[in-house]
Amino acid sequence: AAAVEVLMDLLVAAPTVSERRAVFDALKQMTEGTDQLIHLLDHREWFVVRNVAELLGELGMDEAVPALARRLDHGDERVRKAVALALAKIGTRSVVEPLRRALRDRSLEVRMQVALGIGGRKASALAMPLVVAMEQEKDEAVVRELILALGRIGSPDAVQALIKWAQPAGRIFGRKPSALRLAAVDALRLAATPAALGTLEGLEDDSDRQIREAAKNAVAELRRPPRP
Repeated sequence: AAAVEVLMDLLVAAPTVSERRAVFDALKQMTEGTDQLIHLLDHREWFVVRNVAELLGELGMDEAVPALARRLDHGDERVRKAVALALAKIGTRSVVEPLRRALRDRSLEVRMQVALGIGGRKASALAMPLVVAMEQEKDEAVVRELILALGRIGSPDAVQALIKWAQPAGRIFGRKPSALRLAAVDALRLAATPAALGTLEGLEDDSDRQIREAAKNAVAELRRPPRP
């Protein structure tokens, strides 16, 4: 635990990302005593809270979620960005409610961090909250990243939402920006499930040339045999 305290002092003082990364890498090898990190989230200096939040996300510390969630109200956007990213990286069921709050943050940058941080099948509990957030989000760039996050999750719920986003405009689905349809095609490629592949095959005949080309490329990639 003494070694952990020394490393945490270094973490607090580290002025650059590369120096923090070096401390992160050392701390990640030491599980004993890292619960002390959680208490540092209450530190008065914003940069300490940010550094610790980043590390907790890297460590995937599920037990830190309640303390991280409390910091979503921090006055400094840089802290909220780090907290949102950390929660997204942890990605367990316990982060669903805090991330719902983060996805309503007044800062576009904070909302973007949630989308960028989510990835992998372990985050399947986040699929439906992301779908709801996409419907409420006004910024197209954030919506695009949320769509790609659903592709990385790749759960049945996520894929069904992506199938709807990939469909052409019509009476049922209404008008959609082409860029978001393209993002949905890319996300279906990332999901790589049978349902995703079937949808991509159907989009190879889409009326939009960009969608057709993207779908054909995605299908070709998914059908390509894995390298030995």
